[in-house]
Amino acid sequence: MRPPFPTHVKVGWKRFKVTDWDPELAAAHKRYGECDHIGNEIRVDTSKGHRQAAETLWHECLHATFDIGGLHNLPGGEQDQYSEEFMVSHFASWSITLLGDNPELRAFLTWATSQED
Repeated sequence: MRPPFPTHVKVGWKRFKVTDWDPELAAAHKRYGECDHIGNEIRVDTSKGHRQAAETLWHECLHATFDIGGLHNLPGGEQDQYSEEFMVSHFASWSITLLGDNPELRAFLTWATSQED
């Protein structure tokens, strides 16, 4: 049975609302998704299929980690969006592939992170 698409994600200490982004609005912005760091909202165009929605959601979660982790303070900062976009795109594509292709790894990571040390 297909699990529901998340309505919220916790990234660090922040909780982001996840919304289904209108496909026409997403196309007008030429994006599959976006992360609003100020409004704590992640918008995803889910009309492109489950795999694209999963990669996009993960991609936007990684953008949220940039904000939460203070990576905008690196040299170039917020002015250097190419750098952030490049890194997020790389890690989103590869990490979602690793998680999707390795159910045993995903299950172990899910279990291990729920345990108390």
